[in-house]
Amino acid sequence: MSASQYSDLTPFNNTLIVKEIDTSEQDLGAGLYSPPSSGSVVEAEVLAVSELVYNDRESKIVPSNSPVVAGDIVIFSKFSGTDYDYNESKCKLIKITDIMSYRRKI
Repeated sequence: MSASQYSDLTPFNNTLIVKEIDTSEQDLGAGLYSPPSSGSVVEAEVLAVSELVYNDRESKIVPSNSPVVAGDIVIFSKFSGTDYDYNESKCKLIKITDIMSYRRKI
């Protein structure tokens, strides 16, 4: 399922919708990419990013300033987030603060 198929879902308050990707060796054009070997982390593609967040200090909703965008690849703990089935596809809702690392998809 591509990111465009999730376009009717809008995450809120620093939340991402991600889809786990196969972390076996991948050819990214410049040789093979070896993902993290630890079984405690997950690599996933970002499908949607919240555009609005609730600012506690100002008690209002403001635009998100997340550096992560749809299409990025993120790494986070496998225990983070909530599993969610959407249109017969498994995805996960995670908080932006759960991301350990990210990179732009090539």
